[in-house]
Amino acid sequence: MVNVYPVIKTEPLCFDYKVKINGAVVETNTARVSAVPFNRRWPGHQRDISQTEAVQFVSMSTDEPLNFEIIPQIPFEASKVKLRPRSLGIKPIITQDGKIQFTLTKPAYFTVEAYGRNGALHIFVDAAKDYSVSRKD
Repeated sequence: MVNVYPVIKTEPLCFDYKVKINGAVVETNTARVSAVPFNRRWPGHQRDISQTEAVQFVSMSTDEPLNFEIIPQIPFEASKVKLRPRSLGIKPIITQDGKIQFTLTKPAYFTVEAYGRNGALHIFVDAAKDYSVSRKD
């Protein structure tokens, strides 16, 4: 069972990627994140919007393997595509027509970086929860 969490429309929307999971197109959310490689708390100040960027993310839960097909909408170098953290051991396949494909066998939180450090696609996959109730309870 795959349960993609609902999309909350925000402005500005980000359209850097199209995402398919198990062959079905999935709608993504947009979030504003730090665009600089460090984060530090500045007392009494919020990070200036010029130091942020809009990125796409998808959140879901599942109890089965997921086949991802990520289609970057901006030209990218196939040799520079990274999935982080690398410790997950996910090895993407870059197709001739520019799609990033891989299978996720267990829940994980990770990013797909087709354009370098900025413009990453964030993917959050939780384990499916069983909310069934026994009649004996």
